Amino acid sequence: MELNPVLLHEWLSLSAARYAMKDAIVCGRDRWSYQKLNAYADCFADALIDLGVRRQDRVAVLLGNCAETVACLFGTLKAGATFVLLESNTKVRRLRHVLEDSGAAVIVTRASQARVLGEALEDWDANLKCVWVGGCPTAAVAGGIPGVSWEAL
Repeated sequence: MELNPVLLHEWLSLSAARYAMKDAIVCGRDRWSYQKLNAYADCFADALIDLGVRRQDRVAVLLGNCAETVACLFGTLKAGATFVLLESNTKVRRLRHVLEDSGAAVIVTRASQARVLGEALEDWDANLKCVWVGGCPTAAVAGGIPGVSWEAL
C-alpha cells in the first residue's frame, strides 16, 4: 500500500470536503463543523498573510481551550507559519520571554488579556501585531499595540 504524505492542515481541507457538516469541534456550547473550521482557518491564514506574516514566521496564540485556538493553529499552518501555543494563564514575565525568544510576528489573544500583554510588551521595540478575539480593547488598555479584531477578518 502506497501512502501519500499529507500535511496536517491539508487533512482539515480534505475532511471539510468529505464531512462538511459533521462536528469537528465541540467546546462548551460551541459546535463547529469541519466546513466552518476550515473556512475560519482559511480566513485566518489570509489575514496573517495580509498582516505581513511570511513562511516560518511565528504566530503566538494566547486564547485557552476554545474553537478559535484550533482555527488559529490550522490557519497558521495554512499560511506557512509556525504556531507558538501559550496557556491562557501565562504570567507577564513568561509571556515576555516566550515572545522575545520565539520572535513572534503576531499574537492572537482576547481583550481580557490586554493588561497582561501590555505589561509584557512594556518598552518593546519589535514589530508585533495583535489579533484580538472578542473585540479590540481601547488603545489605552492595549498599550498601543497595533491590532485587528478577529471578527473583522
